[in-house]
Amino acid sequence: MTSVKLSLDGELYSRWSEYSVATDLRRSSSTWSLKGRWSGGTTPRLEAGGIATLWVGDERVLWGRVGDVVTQSSRGQSRVEIAGRDGGGLLTDCAARLDWRWRQAQLRTIAEEIRNYVGLPGATVLDEDQVVQAARVELGESCWSLLERVAKAAGARLWIEPAGALHVGEYPTSGESVGTLRRSSPAASHDNVVESRVVRSVESSWSEVTVVGDHRGDSGHAHFNQTWYDLTAPTFKPGVLVEDVKSNAEALAVATREGRRARARRFELRYTVHGHEVAPGVPWAPAQLVHLADEVEDIDEQLLVVARTFSYSRRMGTRTELVLLRPGDFGA
Repeated sequence: MTSVKLSLDGELYSRWSEYSVATDLRRSSSTWSLKGRWSGGTTPRLEAGGIATLWVGDERVLWGRVGDVVTQSSRGQSRVEIAGRDGGGLLTDCAARLDWRWRQAQLRTIAEEIRNYVGLPGATVLDEDQVVQAARVELGESCWSLLERVAKAAGARLWIEPAGALHVGEYPTSGESVGTLRRSSPAASHDNVVESRVVRSVESSWSEVTVVGDHRGDSGHAHFNQTWYDLTAPTFKPGVLVEDVKSNAEALAVATREGRRARARRFELRYTVHGHEVAPGVPWAPAQLVHLADEVEDIDEQLLVVARTFSYSRRMGTRTELVLLRPGDFGA
């Protein structure tokens, strides 16, 4: 079964006794860790700070930097632990330049300037380029926070693709599923779900979201106040957000987006399957759409993969845990 391989300084390492590679669209950076044992003094020389690429088969599943390398030796046996993050870690760790200012600039121009500044490889992928009226750096702001704020104002989301490209856009809400997660009752030979965890909660959602904001512009001072209502909410729980919005239309758009994302948290699913590929040569990845057919939980619908964790241990073998949410809400 295909497992994770590490490419570092021109060498390829695949003899891992344990690993975890976690990617989550809800986090600014993805984390990974690998552990291996060597005998006879053949421990590989791995250096912290190096550029690492993780592969599943011939497909790149993560580009990033080595953060920590720990080596332990005893009686001719050596143990190596290596951990790091993807390109989002570079954007998170680097402070934005205080002299950055843009006016009437293309969103692509801003994204590429920030990407080049931190040394993130690959392309900048934009679903739709837009003109940013004005943007400047807030004191102490990271490159990730700056770009996320600019993208958010343009109605877009921000994430790092497996190959390292910076993607600014929207998650898919419809389209073809990459595959099917299936569990029958009683169990059948075509089932591929190993285990699941389904959370139905009202703790993190609102019955209504009000966005308020004040804006000072060339024409003076303006106050905006707009509310989005969730008619499906089981309890009354209003929320208020203070945002930098420039119109009532923008305030309503933010309220709608944040309310729907909060609604998505009422229904979270975690499903585990064997292996790391949804189909031969196609690794599981965030932002994929998948069809879930679970007769045990009585769920039959298309969902969005928002997080994926590849793992391996000698006891459990190769597994992939997927976190699924309804795309119409999370991708709003």
